[in-house]
Amino acid sequence: MSGPAPDAAAAAVERLWLDRLYAIGRPVAHEFRNALNGVAVNLEVVRSRAHGDAPAASVARFADTAADQLESLTGLTDALLALVRPVAEPADVADVTARLATLLGAVARPDGGAVILTVVPDGARVRTTVSGEALRGLVAGLLLDAFDRTARLTCELDGRAAPTLRLCREGGPPLPEISADVRALAEQWGVRLDGGQAAWSATFPPSAD
Repeated sequence: MSGPAPDAAAAAVERLWLDRLYAIGRPVAHEFRNALNGVAVNLEVVRSRAHGDAPAASVARFADTAADQLESLTGLTDALLALVRPVAEPADVADVTARLATLLGAVARPDGGAVILTVVPDGARVRTTVSGEALRGLVAGLLLDAFDRTARLTCELDGRAAPTLRLCREGGPPLPEISADVRALAEQWGVRLDGGQAAWSATFPPSAD
């Protein structure tokens, strides 16, 4: 499927994506600040104790914590940078979903929630004929519609035939209605959306490449 007329597609994607990018960016910025503060505090403890007579074990604990926080911050940075770069064509549903899941998972973690992605086959590239920009907007719209900070959102991507992304929320309120703009853009690009309050699925037209 070639997709809708270029002008209509671009306008729809831009509207949806800007709304979702803002919704993602605000809470993610807070998590960035928290991670940076954590690294700074733990490194300051390491620096101050390294100049004294403190045993190495007391320094190592704070160094390990800083290293873990820096690793988390690196993952967030990579995922966020991917949001402002063009998506490679043909677009990979697994890659786009993984980046967004990383960011939303970091937002959910302090409140006891999680965003968990599994891909079948493991590590597979799952390509679609949906344009990269449209795919990013659609997946962001679906994940944000299904997201709850206190719940576990499972995202199962089956790439063995027509790529299908299944979303299920555990431990939170029932899933809401999928936003009208997400449904409209999905229809334009031949993406089939199904589901109700328990689970959703999005089936993307596969790419032969």
